[in-house]
Amino acid sequence: MAIPKQDRYSQYKENIIRSRQQYLSLKQKYDLDAGQESSIAHLAKPFEKGYFTLAVMGKTSSGKSTFLNALLGISDLLPTGANQTTSGITYIRHTEQTYIEITFGDGKKKKLLGDLQKNLQQVVSVGNFSNLPFTLIDDCILQRMSAKEILEQQQALSEKSGMHIDRADLQSYLNKRRRGDIPTEVIVYTPLPEQFRT
Repeated sequence: MAIPKQDRYSQYKENIIRSRQQYLSLKQKYDLDAGQESSIAHLAKPFEKGYFTLAVMGKTSSGKSTFLNALLGISDLLPTGANQTTSGITYIRHTEQTYIEITFGDGKKKKLLGDLQKNLQQVVSVGNFSNLPFTLIDDCILQRMSAKEILEQQQALSEKSGMHIDRADLQSYLNKRRRGDIPTEVIVYTPLPEQFRT
C-alpha cells in the first residue's frame, strides 16, 4: 500500500532532523571544523521549522491566482479575472491572525488588518487597467523612467507582452501610477488548511 504524501513528508522531516542531529553530534565528538554546517542548516531549516515553499509561475492571466485559491480552499484569497489582476510577487504564509504586509516601490511598508480579501484586492488589483501589461509598465516606473520615456516604449511593451496597448489608456495609467503605489512585495498571513502547515 502506498504511503500518503503527507505521511512521506513527515518521514522525510524526521529523517532530516535525525541526520542533522547525528552530524552535529559527530562534529562535536571529533572536534571537526564547521565545514558544510551552514549549508546543511539552511537546507534542513524548512523541515525543522515545519514549512515548505511552493512557487507558482506562469504567463499573465494563466490562472495562477485561481489555482492558488482552489489549492488553499480559500475561494477569494487572491483576486481573479479574465485579464491580469495581480502585480508583483505575493507570498502566502500561515499564521493564526489574518493580516497583510506590503512593501511599496518607494520603500514604504504598510500592514493591513481586517477583511483580507478586500484589502488584498485593493492593493494588488489594477481595476480598470487590467487590459494593460501593467507589470511591465510598473517595472519601467520602478526604474524611474519618465512617462514620456514609457510612452516611447509603447510598441516594445506591446510586443513583449503580446497585448495591444491603447495609448490613451497607457497615458491615463501613467498619470495615476507612482512608485509609492506599486506593491513590490505582498505577504499575506492567514490560517491555512492543516496540510499546508507541516
